[in-house]
Amino acid sequence: MDTLVFDNFKYTSRIIDTTGSLASRSATPTFTCQCSGQCSSHCECSSGVYGAGGTVEDIERLMWEPVRECNENCECALWCGNRVAQKGPMFPVEIFARDPWCGWGVRGSVDIPFGTFIGEYTGELIDDEEATARHDSTFLLRPVW
Repeated sequence: MDTLVFDNFKYTSRIIDTTGSLASRSATPTFTCQCSGQCSSHCECSSGVYGAGGTVEDIERLMWEPVRECNENCECALWCGNRVAQKGPMFPVEIFARDPWCGWGVRGSVDIPFGTFIGEYTGELIDDEEATARHDSTFLLRPVW
């Protein structure tokens, strides 16, 4: 078994942005709501993905459209079902090595209800040029922003 795949793995819960790409983006929300308590599916902030309990109810929309959540400028309650990713994971998961060909896996340490947010995909943010220059098993995702 080739252990190089596993030896070079570094876990991070944040995006590592060596180029400053994220810092150059505006962090000011362009939408807010005046909802009281719980937002409805007609709220300006809602992308229609989450239900009142904060679980995914429209998996198709989640897979193909950007998800909008309420933000720090919204008047709805912190327990609003449209505030999900910003609260972070609520259930413990573990990352485990499968093998050098399949890579890594993630599994719940407890039963996790369907549609529950389990975490963000994080890692090192690099451009196409850097990805091409690397001669390793770098996995490249393209953001939709």
